[in-house]
Amino acid sequence: MRAKTKKKETKPTTFVFPKLFDWQLSVHRGLEKYGKGSGHIHICKSKRQVGKSLLLIGELLYFSLNHTGSVNGCISPTLNQSRKLYKEILKITQDTGVIKKKNDSLLEIEFINGSTILFKSAEQRDNLRGYTYTGVLCIDEAAYINDEVYSIVKPSTDVH
Repeated sequence: MRAKTKKKETKPTTFVFPKLFDWQLSVHRGLEKYGKGSGHIHICKSKRQVGKSLLLIGELLYFSLNHTGSVNGCISPTLNQSRKLYKEILKITQDTGVIKKKNDSLLEIEFINGSTILFKSAEQRDNLRGYTYTGVLCIDEAAYINDEVYSIVKPSTDVH
């Protein structure tokens, strides 16, 4: 027996971010060109309060919404920082209809296109194992994260 479902007509959602600085645009273009599946690692080293977190949020949303079914991640030094970024993305996407479900305990967002963003804390190293990131993995405040964390998460990005 087959069930037929009506396709719900939806308008595409467009997110408009503030105008990017030249360095942010350069990072975005680099990720577009050498991002998903390229094996490239991109590092942004800059002063405080210049828009790194805003860029990170934008890239997580960009990859999640434009790469159907992708698994994207964000690792922050502390659980509070992960929670902050999680809440920022929820705030930006509020009332847009792009979120299928969210889990406030696990800090996970699933979009209607099947993509997900997983927010993790470097404090909980054992919880970083077991994932395969098929989209983009962002590490926020990387200077404050122990080198062991990189050894733990690198295999989760090697396949893609």
